[in-house]
Formats: sequence, structure tokens, C-alpha cells
Amino acid sequence: MVFVSKLFPLLVVFLIVGGVALPLVGYSLSRWDMSSSNLEGTVVTDSSFSNFTSDTRYSAIYPNAFKIESQRPFLVTRDFQTFDFIVDNESALSTATNFLQDVGPPFVNWTIQAILKVDIPPSWKILYNHVDFTAYVVVDAIEGQVIEYESRYLHEYDPTDITLLEAETIVSEFLTDYNIEIPFTARYIEGFPYDCRRFYSLVFQEYNGPIEIETSSIIVRASSFTHGISYYHYDWIGLDPIDTTHVVGQQLALSNALSIYEFPSEQNNLSLQTPKIALADVEDADGNHHLRLSWVLDFESEIENIRFYVDAFSGNLFGIREEFEPYRAVQEHILIGSTSFLLGLPIISVVSTIGVSSIYLWKRYSE
Repeated sequence: MVFVSKLFPLLVVFLIVGGVALPLVGYSLSRWDMSSSNLEGTVVTDSSFSNFTSDTRYSAIYPNAFKIESQRPFLVTRDFQTFDFIVDNESALSTATNFLQDVGPPFVNWTIQAILKVDIPPSWKILYNHVDFTAYVVVDAIEGQVIEYESRYLHEYDPTDITLLEAETIVSEFLTDYNIEIPFTARYIEGFPYDCRRFYSLVFQEYNGPIEIETSSIIVRASSFTHGISYYHYDWIGLDPIDTTHVVGQQLALSNALSIYEFPSEQNNLSLQTPKIALADVEDADGNHHLRLSWVLDFESEIENIRFYVDAFSGNLFGIREEFEPYRAVQEHILIGSTSFLLGLPIISVVSTIGVSSIYLWKRYSE
């Protein structure tokens, strides 16, 4: 009994330090340092589009269709079933046709190909065609606003290049004509020229503090062929601020992902792109779409690119998207160093300390 009496204090100290203090220190050190965030683009209020900023929403669908389902993991679900089709197809057709005639290629006599009812989000999609062009316009069924549009020329052509400055001028005129305002939380991404510099896309991406909202953006594409807009897309959620206090650091997220996923042996010259925190558009095991606060880790290689999705709070890998494969969910595991593991140790330690103390006291006073 003398030996047990001497050992007991050491055992208690070991349980407290090794089971409580060290895991909590490790948990604290594994937190995300927001100050090191490398956000893409420029705050819209500091850009050439600062005059278009506002707090107003372009459509009543947002953010009313989005609901925070849980905090751990942080899940946002979409539900459009509460919205009725207030705008009928005839009104949507009139709005779409007027928009296309104004914004689309000039002097084109469009033929209406189809009018489609879309449930997500509630809207009407009108398809148009012409011997030289094809186009579509999407009108939301709540307020009758155009939320998406695209037109394409079906033949080869070789116009002059379009510059960023020209694209910004064309997009500014479009935003002015249609009274489209950019929320203050946007970051302006200058986009990129493509297709032999015949088009230039400008992106206004929603950020919630340092968090990129993947599916939420305003995209406007300027065309050097028509000197107008060839594509427009409005999808802005506008969620309330998200608490990132307990988000894990990128090193923990990365090490946990690599401990689960084994790259194929033929994958050479893998390069990790800049990790980011995002409200990512992913699926659950049943294939249902939702938004989940995640570390998004992109690896590029000569063969294919791979994207990992790691939960922002637990540090657990939960999804993988390979370049030539659909997104797939991954079974989550409690890993050494993960939040679940580090916070689980103190609980186990406290329970063990109480158990050991109870046994010690029972033996001591039962003699």
C-alpha cells in the first residue's frame, strides 16, 4: 500500500499533464491563424467597381433559401420548396426577350426554341436560336429578374483582342443599365481572357470574412465580337458572419488528408496550390448537395488534379474530387492530432483520474 500511495500522485500528475494540459496546448497551437490568409482578388470597395456597392439583394431567393443546418460540422442546406412561382412563363418570356434583344448580339431575329420550368432555383429558362447564334436567358420566378444569360456565335471568327480596361468599361455600362449592385462583401477578381482573348470574364466573389463562398458570385463576361456582354450569372447567398475561432490550421488539415489518401504511384511532380477556407459545395453519402465549411486543398500534377475537402473544425478528410472522376464522400476517421482526438483526451483523462482516485480512496479507507 505504501508503494501505491507514492505512485498515486505521480499517476494523477501524468493524467493531468499528459491527458489534459498537453492536448489542450496542442489544440491551441493547431488553430488557424487568420492573419496569414491569402485571399484572391481585391475588396470591391477598393476596386474600379466601388460605385456599384450596396447592401441590397438582387433577388428575394437569397438568402432566404439557405439555412444553417448544424454548427459542427458547419452545414448550410438549400431549400427552394417554400417559394411559389409568382412570375408566370409569359411574363418571364417577355422579360427574357427584351433582355436578349438589348444585351445580346445586335440585329439578330431570334426564334424561341423552348421555355423550361426550373425548380432550383425557382426560375424560367428560355432557349433561343438563330442560324448563326444560340442563347438562353434565365428569369427568377419570384421577382422576375434575369439571373443568368449566355449567347454564342456558332461560326469561326477572329476579332481583335479585348483588354481588361475594355472589359471593365463594358461591364460597368451593363451594371449601370440594369441597376445591378455588388454587395460590400464581394472581392473583385479581375478574371481572365480566354479563347484567344476574345472574351474577358470579371468575377465578384462572395466572401464571409476570410471564407470564400464557393457557389456565390456575380460573373459578367465581355465579348470583343459584340463589344457587349456574352455571359452573365447572379448567385449571391449573403450569409451572416461565420465564427472561425476554432477552425483548425492548414498543416493539421493537410497532414490528416495525406494520412488517409494514398496518391497513385504514377502521380509525379505533385504541387500543392494555396490552401483556402471555403463554404464548399459538396455532397453527403446520399448524394444530397449542401455547403460545408472546409479546408480546400488542391494538388496539381502532370496526370490529373486532385482536390481534398477537410472539415474546418474537426480536421477530418470527408471528400475527394479527382479531375476525371465525380466527387466522392470519404468515411471520416478520428486521427491523432485531429480536433476530435485532442479534445477527447482531456475527457478520458478526467474520467480516468476520477476512477483512479476513487479506487485509491476506497482501498485506503477500507483497510
